[in-house]
Amino acid sequence: MMDDVNPPDAEPIESARPADTSPADPAPPRVPTGPPSDGPHLATVSHRGHFWDVYIEIVDDPTRTDRVQGRLCFSSADDTSVEGPLRTAAIIIEASHQEVIHRARAFEEHQLVGLLRSTLPEDDEDEG
Repeated sequence: MMDDVNPPDAEPIESARPADTSPADPAPPRVPTGPPSDGPHLATVSHRGHFWDVYIEIVDDPTRTDRVQGRLCFSSADDTSVEGPLRTAAIIIEASHQEVIHRARAFEEHQLVGLLRSTLPEDDEDEG
């Protein structure tokens, strides 16, 4: 029969419980690994001296199989003052994925900038 007690000269057994993760030791920020969107890149636009990459994303709606929805995703290409990408609501609704992409590619630069402005935090709009 085996004894569950360690012999006196044995190393102590480490506990299997997870390490203490107190709020005082926050995890380091995650470094982005790739583009901010998995959708196709549409354009790069300039607004208030900064460049923004524009992507189209397909929005899944499991309750509707007769239409496809798309939204725009804006990612700052040269400024880290905005946390993460900014997204519109689903603003393109078409019968197929290809039609959503085609409609998104038809936006002109001034339209994309207007949609970008609608996603920016209010304090950015009050500057300048």
